Amino acid sequence: KAHVEGQPVFVSDHWGPAVFGLLRPVILLPRWLSTAPTSIRRLAIEHEREHAAARDQLALLAGLVAVVLAPWNVGLWWQLRRLRFAMEVDCDARVLSHGVEVETYGAALLSVSQRSTGALVGALALTEPPSDLEKRIRIMLRSGQRPA
Repeated sequence: KAHVEGQPVFVSDHWGPAVFGLLRPVILLPRWLSTAPTSIRRLAIEHEREHAAARDQLALLAGLVAVVLAPWNVGLWWQLRRLRFAMEVDCDARVLSHGVEVETYGAALLSVSQRSTGALVGALALTEPPSDLEKRIRIMLRSGQRPA
């Protein structure tokens, strides 16, 4: 366990950034983020902190359980994908509500997505194809206003 930007985190050679754990979630950061520019590191931590504060990991677990119980149900897989996307868009809005510039945050998301490494089972569900990241950035740019 380490402290990065004043936040207790677990540093990993292979996984992250992600929130890990259900009742007492911790932020898991990849080691490469320790040498990333400070602005990218801070925004990655803030993004994961917002996921933990909203308890997104619990909603994700519920979606994963539904898919495990009925893996043949294509509608559940589709809903899980939409849930993941909605969670990310919501998290983006919360980070931006703290006064972060859309361009700065979008650049940080791109930088992290280019370097992201493998994922744990829970984090696997939070990974996304580049097209979803592009959609998220377009939503942020289109909004043109700070979310309430």
